[in-house]
Amino acid sequence: MQDSDLIALLQTDPERGFTALVRQYGGYVYTIVANKLRGTGTAEDIEETVSDVFAQLYTWMQSHDLAGTNLRALLAVIAKRHSINRFHALTRHPAAKPIDTLPQE
Repeated sequence: MQDSDLIALLQTDPERGFTALVRQYGGYVYTIVANKLRGTGTAEDIEETVSDVFAQLYTWMQSHDLAGTNLRALLAVIAKRHSINRFHALTRHPAAKPIDTLPQE
């Protein structure tokens, strides 16, 4: 299915449109997310991040016109940026131990 057909379907019937969108680009988004989170996230983290990417696309669609949009490129940008944010959230460690956990002498 061409992007123009997907965009038309998303605008007329969002439920069917998103089903078709996920069917067409789900593997692509999963690959991007899995590559960014490799070694840091669990399978559940990757699946949740993929779902978040499609949710962010839906939110973006509410305030922008999709006419002429390259869905593959848009999904790639959203997936890369969200995956990087997720990577930082998963690998964030405190700079120092809290003072309460230090041994008292």
